[in-house]
Amino acid sequence: MKHSLDRLREALPMDLDALMALEKACFSRDCFNKEFISELLMDEEASVWMCPGTSEAQAALVVIWKPDCARLFSVAVAPQMRGKGLGRALVAKAEMEARARGYRELRLELRPDNEKAVALYERCGFQKVESLDGFYEDGTPALQYAKPLV
Repeated sequence: MKHSLDRLREALPMDLDALMALEKACFSRDCFNKEFISELLMDEEASVWMCPGTSEAQAALVVIWKPDCARLFSVAVAPQMRGKGLGRALVAKAEMEARARGYRELRLELRPDNEKAVALYERCGFQKVESLDGFYEDGTPALQYAKPLV
């Protein structure tokens, strides 16, 4: 598995432009805007990690820490880095951090038409919990998945 997870580090406010560029490269809809990414970087209930490249971010991971659950909020892998195990490694990082913080479950939501992400999360052991009607801005439902961490 060749990837740059060894360079995974907490994202800093100075990484905002690189994270925004990665967001635009990875998602054609439901994108975070610059203000929201900036808020995530400063939020004590969020962890943002990134794999920096030579000139841009190669991947990023966002986990939201709520009192009742850990939520895998975003996994973004630059198009040129896909297929190298980086997404799976980022999910494993989220699981490891959630366990270390004492969470018993990791949850996420995703679009049903994001087939590659559905396949990734199912390979990582997540199971569909329910469908959430009208979850996304365009009215598309979300699939909610969960993985026990115990």
